Amino acid sequence: MSKARAPAHEVAIQVKLWGWSCQDGGNGPLAARQHLELRAFLRLLEHSCLQEFLARDPCFQVSDKYLLAMVLVYFRRANLQLSEYTCSNLFLAL
Repeated sequence: MSKARAPAHEVAIQVKLWGWSCQDGGNGPLAARQHLELRAFLRLLEHSCLQEFLARDPCFQVSDKYLLAMVLVYFRRANLQLSEYTCSNLFLAL
């Protein structure tokens, strides 16, 4: 007898770093690059495998907003290409 799976709960994530949010325009190529990186990271956090992972960690024992922000910093310091912003790289960084 198989159990019906409960619908996956969507985890809402709001990211605002150093007073700069996704809506801020910024000036110059560095701000444009940071904007693209942040958007890629936010899209990554919306990925279904990551949403399921976060839903299974309701007490934030494995991840919390500080650790997720740290992953973005790791990605930037490692000079990852936007195509390398993947679930597997995020789990490695965590």
